Amino acid sequence: MISFQLKIYLKIIVSTWKAFGFGKVFLIRISLMPLFYFFTVVTLMLDKILFPGFQRVVIKKPIFIIGHPRSGTTFLHRLIAEDDFVEFKLWEILVPSLTGRKILRPLIDKIIKTKKNILFPAEVGHKMGLDDVEEEELLFSHILNTQFLTLLSPIGFSDWDFAELVFNDLQPEEVREKSMIFFRGCLQRQAFYLRKTQVVSKLNYSGMRLKSLFHEFPDARIIYLIRSPLETQTSHMSLHRNMFDHLWGLDKLRNKSMLSIYYQRRYKHNVAFYNYLESLFEKGSIPLNQILVLNYNDLRKDPGTAVQQIFSFININPSKQLKQKIQSQLESQKGYQAKHHNIDLSEFNISKDRIIEDLQAVFKKYDFSIK
Repeated sequence: MISFQLKIYLKIIVSTWKAFGFGKVFLIRISLMPLFYFFTVVTLMLDKILFPGFQRVVIKKPIFIIGHPRSGTTFLHRLIAEDDFVEFKLWEILVPSLTGRKILRPLIDKIIKTKKNILFPAEVGHKMGLDDVEEEELLFSHILNTQFLTLLSPIGFSDWDFAELVFNDLQPEEVREKSMIFFRGCLQRQAFYLRKTQVVSKLNYSGMRLKSLFHEFPDARIIYLIRSPLETQTSHMSLHRNMFDHLWGLDKLRNKSMLSIYYQRRYKHNVAFYNYLESLFEKGSIPLNQILVLNYNDLRKDPGTAVQQIFSFININPSKQLKQKIQSQLESQKGYQAKHHNIDLSEFNISKDRIIEDLQAVFKKYDFSIK
C-alpha cells in the first residue's frame, strides 16, 4: 500500500511541476501535503491509545449512496443524512482522527465563523463549506486512492492516464484490503464520535469499488441513483472546469492542451463508470437484493415518495423529528434555482451523438430520452 501511495504522490508532484512550474501550487504539494499526511497518520495511530473505544464499534448494514457525479446524490445525501445517522461534515472528513480533532477543533471553529469556511462557492457548481455535510468518498484522499485526486491536484494533467485510481476493484489485493480497512476505521471513529450507529455515506466514485465494498461490508445497502448521461456529462465537465479555475486559475496552465486531454480522459472514465456498474448487475456479481436503483427524474419529480421508498428499502422507520426535517428541506427545495451554468458540450470536444453511441445500452435500459 505504501508503494502505491508513494507512486501516486510522485505523479502528483511531477504533474504539478509540468502544469504550473515552480510556484505556490507546487510548493504546497511538495511541503504541506506530506506534513498533512504525516499528521493524519500519526493522529490516527494515537486514536488507538487515546480513544480505544472506537475499535469496538460495529458497523451494521451501512447505507452507501452511489451514482455518477451530478446524479442527485448530493441532494439525496443531505436530505436523509440528518441527526439520526452517522455522516461527516467536511472538516471532519479533512480531519478523520479523533486526536486530530481535539488538537485542531478550536482553530476550525474560528475558521467556520469566517468567509474562509467556504472552500467552493455555489457558483462553481457544488457549494462546499467546512460545516456542510459532505461526501465520504473524500476520505479516500487521505490514502491517495480516489478519483477526487484529479480534482484536488493536477494529477489529471499528467502524461499518465489515471486509470489506476478509477478501476478500484482491479487494484492489487493489498491496496483494496487496506483501503477498506482504512474506510471502516473512519466510519468506526465517526460513529464513536457522534454516538450513533446507522451509517449513511455518499460514495460516488466508489461505484468502481462496489465489489470491494460488499466484500468488506456484506450486509451493506446500496442506493444507486441513475441519471441520463446527456445531463450528467455536461454538468460534470462544467463542474470540473469551474473547480480547476477556482483552485488555480486556468490561465496559469503552462500548456492549455492539458485541459483538453483531461476532458477526454475524464469522459472515457465516466463512460466506464456506467458500463462497469451495468456489467456487475447483469452478471449478478453483487447481491442485487441489497441494491435500490432510483431514477433521478423520479427523485426530482416526487422526492417525498422517493424518500419513503428508500426508508422502506433500508428497513428504517424515521423518527418524527427526522420526518419534519426532511419535509422542511423538501419545501425549501421547491424554489431552488442553481447559481451555476453548465457549459456546452462542444467546449469539451464531446458531442451528444457520441454520448448516445457510447452508452446506448444505458439509454435503452432506463428509457432516457435521446432528443
